[in-house]
Amino acid sequence: MGSFISSHNMYLCTFFGKSCYYCKQKITVNNYVICVLCKIKLHDECETKCTADRSYCICPNPACKKVGSLGSITLNNK
Repeated sequence: MGSFISSHNMYLCTFFGKSCYYCKQKITVNNYVICVLCKIKLHDECETKCTADRSYCICPNPACKKVGSLGSITLNNK
């Protein structure tokens, strides 16, 4: 997977109620993956399925398909 992204307000505001781009299920966990360019969100497990046997990450969105644009989000429940 790509680099770790800290949970800035722009991600916190758009997290809740979003669905995974890959499996279309609601994201209800505090750890997920986001494309920093097109802002799609994926479950960690779905991102692993998308990368398959590649040694690099690539956005699964056909409109984006950028290499290295996926990053991990971890929300802190304070």
